[in-house]
Amino acid sequence: MVNQRDIVNRIADKTGLYKKDIKEMLLAFKEVMVNVIEEDESMFLKEIFTLKTITKKPRKRYIAPYGKTIMEKEHKIVKILPGSRLTEIVRDNQNDTED
Repeated sequence: MVNQRDIVNRIADKTGLYKKDIKEMLLAFKEVMVNVIEEDESMFLKEIFTLKTITKKPRKRYIAPYGKTIMEKEHKIVKILPGSRLTEIVRDNQNDTED
């Protein structure tokens, strides 16, 4: 798994920018993402992903280990939809492994 430090290092290697500046930018980006979700808006980064909140309707749900049915309340979740470039990369990697 790639963590924040790895991301900062990779961006620094690619751009020549200072790691301190990249770290501040990433922190600001994370803050913007949280604010977008808090404001119930969507975020779109072309070819990468769409981030949005959706409302799940109330429904009955069966919990097998307990043998019980519960009524799940209406609630919101965050949904991340991959963009065309990410989807293409995954498909290409899948095709490479099948050959």
